[in-house]
Amino acid sequence: MLKWYGNEVKEEVRRKCARNLRDTCLFLEGHIKKSFGKSPSAPGEPPGVISGTLKRSITNEVEELTGRVGTNVEYGKYLELGTEHIAPRPFLRPALESNRTKIKEMMCRP
Repeated sequence: MLKWYGNEVKEEVRRKCARNLRDTCLFLEGHIKKSFGKSPSAPGEPPGVISGTLKRSITNEVEELTGRVGTNVEYGKYLELGTEHIAPRPFLRPALESNRTKIKEMMCRP
């Protein structure tokens, strides 16, 4: 028979979810940084490293149960999505897509 412990159970679930989210964001940050190649990169490949600014700027942030992984470097979005003059060199979306199963596993850990 299960007993309901109210707030204790809710808090334990929240702590585990927050831990799993932090671990997942750190994993994605590392995966994204490792995906950067040598410059110049070909269209469709992750960006190549010239100065290292974009690669160093990749970070993660977790607030409550919301996690973000990305960059605040202005040209990061142009490389990710492309422009009318530059073909995309995506690095964020491929990390999510190629690690979908791993992310689910990490988020569902007990």
